[in-house]
Amino acid sequence: MLDFLRQSSTSFWAWLILLALAAAFGLSFGLPSDSLSFGNKPIVEVHGATINDDDYRAQYSLMGGVVRIPKDARMQQMFGVKEEVLESLIERELLAHAGEEMGLSATEHDAEDLVSHGHMIILGMSVSWLGDLDQFNYKMFKNLLANYQLPENRFLELQSREVLARSVRDLVRSSVVVPEPVLREQYEATANKLSLHYARYEIGPYADLVDPTDEDVEAWIQEHSDDLKKTLGTQGARFTKLPEQIRVSVIAIDKPAAEASEELQTAARAKADDARTRIDAGAGFRDVARELSTDEGTARRGGDFGWTGIKVGTGLDPALDEALRGLEVDALSEIIVGDNDFFIARIEGKREGDVPEEDALRELAVEAIAQSKGKALAKVAAEEDRDAVLGGKSIDEVFAAPGAVPGLEDAPIDGEDDGAEAKPTRPKAELRETGLFSKSAPIPNLGLMPDLVDAAWASDTETAMLPEVYETQGALIVAGLEAKEGATDEGFAEVRDQLYTAAWMRKGMKITANWAERLCLEAKGKGSVTVSEDKVQRIVTYDVETKEGEPEGFKPYSVCDRVGNQGGLLRAGMFGGL
Repeated sequence: MLDFLRQSSTSFWAWLILLALAAAFGLSFGLPSDSLSFGNKPIVEVHGATINDDDYRAQYSLMGGVVRIPKDARMQQMFGVKEEVLESLIERELLAHAGEEMGLSATEHDAEDLVSHGHMIILGMSVSWLGDLDQFNYKMFKNLLANYQLPENRFLELQSREVLARSVRDLVRSSVVVPEPVLREQYEATANKLSLHYARYEIGPYADLVDPTDEDVEAWIQEHSDDLKKTLGTQGARFTKLPEQIRVSVIAIDKPAAEASEELQTAARAKADDARTRIDAGAGFRDVARELSTDEGTARRGGDFGWTGIKVGTGLDPALDEALRGLEVDALSEIIVGDNDFFIARIEGKREGDVPEEDALRELAVEAIAQSKGKALAKVAAEEDRDAVLGGKSIDEVFAAPGAVPGLEDAPIDGEDDGAEAKPTRPKAELRETGLFSKSAPIPNLGLMPDLVDAAWASDTETAMLPEVYETQGALIVAGLEAKEGATDEGFAEVRDQLYTAAWMRKGMKITANWAERLCLEAKGKGSVTVSEDKVQRIVTYDVETKEGEPEGFKPYSVCDRVGNQGGLLRAGMFGGL
């Protein structure tokens, strides 16, 4: 048969027999479908060097040994795991080719030397594969290659390419110079530290004390119509296709346990009766709730529980939920006897389906007014405490010790003092300490507040209180300087070498990354990087189902997109043991 094929290699029938044999071999050993008639077509070819399926699988396994590759397909897609693996191979070949053009070389002997010392190169980094062993172990090495499904000669060939690519990276990095002012700036960014004490005035609890009138709401809608409609556009789901809902106001009075004395039982019931009597006599439900209700979740808001599904209920007590189902809008309930509380309830409104735009805008306006006035009240409280300290009072006189949880039930709602009566005493705000933190870093528990940091740094050591009130997400802040430590020439001298090495590495990696990306794009444009589009598409496809209406959210992959990353997000945030 071999003689026949050799003698008839140009004949049509000989080619048919060869194709049949190739097909049979492929079917027997499970080669990829595109190998049946065209051989093991490479995934990518870079300056004549081929990257095939085995290379990709081996690189995936090698990377999996040193980085924590997510198991979840959606997470893999988010990190671009498959793209990173493929692009790392392309980057290696681009740099190796550049090295050859420079006259550099690396042989299998170089790879053998690397491996015999217990190392291999992955993503440009030297990784130990010997574990706790002190010397080369050939059996262990062969087992390692078996796991990666790579023949020894192919592994050494690929490692020699890695050696050459790393030599190019080292050559580029060796030309990098980091200016002295840059090092000094980096040193001072971490060496300059300060510690603050601060009090936080949350806007939300103050907003709970605000009861907007109808006039307030109408005026706000007229003045902020465009903003409200824009908010409605982004929060429209809150107001569409709703189940049957009720808006509940509730006053809860603690009910003594069954074994409590009759005197306590009578007193609790009398308190509930008194609350209802006062409301019947014209007292505001909200005022009575703030004074008497023992439910922490609703008392500060004047008993407002908010909207809830009528089938779902409030979850406060089955007896309350049952009573609400038979209550009309604006009607005041009788005393409801629950398991642990006496309740007085009122339904403020009902709705179902789509909420009319007018009603939705009113609800958003109420929330905006409460937030705005709550912020103003929080600022009044912050300014009062700041002024007290600046006026000569001690920190301990004005603020509560850490761990205290002040209430706001007696806080003035308008923040005004007509002088006729003394203002109710507002509970002390809690004073906390940040501990030392870098001047360039976010403030612990407060986040990035550059204006506060700059003011504190410019102030004298142990400044009790800065003159400004600062705003952060959801709160207002007053603060003072506890301590600060400045950069010194001596301190810089101690860490300069470490700073230089780190900055030199970062700059070298950045320059190499930009260069590798340019090499890839130029080679791709000239046809020196050729791609099997169907193979690449199969490789970078993830087993993730996109839900109906959910946007894909990922840019389609194109070769060279991630060249220069050396593993990208995986390498930057998930490396283990390098």
